[in-house]
Amino acid sequence: VKSRGARDYGISTMVYNMAWAKDGKYLAAGRVDRIVSLIDPDRGVVLKDLHGHTESVTACCFSPGNEVLATSSRDATIRIWPIESQKRAKGKLN
Repeated sequence: VKSRGARDYGISTMVYNMAWAKDGKYLAAGRVDRIVSLIDPDRGVVLKDLHGHTESVTACCFSPGNEVLATSSRDATIRIWPIESQKRAKGKLN
């Protein structure tokens, strides 16, 4: 994976936190605009934008097997997003 900035993935807002999946398959970007972007770093595309926080997203963390992504926010919540299970159940993330 070549080195890229958030703008290379089409993200034009400030990113507070980024996290790599253990296997390098995904990159998550916690954004100031309350969105979490799930990125395919090999293709250089945002697979899905996750909406639900009401304040800036401050941290992201993948589970070891990429089943879920945990995020926290300035809204004092933690959200758990299905990743791999969603892909299997619904076909594609994008």
